[in-house]
Amino acid sequence: MKNPCIKICLSTFALLCTVWSHFIFASDDLYLKGITIAGKKAEFKKNGNLDAFLSSNCFNENSNTDLGMCQAEVVARSLTQLDLVKFQEDFANPGKGLCESKKGKIIRGKTFDQSEISFCQFEDRSLIGLNTLARIASLKGSTEKK
Repeated sequence: MKNPCIKICLSTFALLCTVWSHFIFASDDLYLKGITIAGKKAEFKKNGNLDAFLSSNCFNENSNTDLGMCQAEVVARSLTQLDLVKFQEDFANPGKGLCESKKGKIIRGKTFDQSEISFCQFEDRSLIGLNTLARIASLKGSTEKK
């Protein structure tokens, strides 16, 4: 990156996401047990390698992808900071742009206290939170691919 401001902004954003994620993950397990989407309970499990919660269908042995992972995990592993930069200025939630650029569909759910929460849903019906997509991209190097 040639512009030092972008590098500083990304570093600051990554630090804030890291601090925020540690605060959030302390309560996410309980929080995500109460999610409903279209009136039906949605189940999530933590993927320790990504440090992210994915829909429970990502943990089935009969995955629909060649890599043996659900599409939400494949997308999350492929993100870089460069992906994030494209959407930081255009969207209030860069996760929305990341989701749509990876052929995901934005869906909304409700938490146990009826707050709205947004997810990215892929063709195989796997889910990952929009904020989680942005956090994962912010924590990766500018060209890192995993």
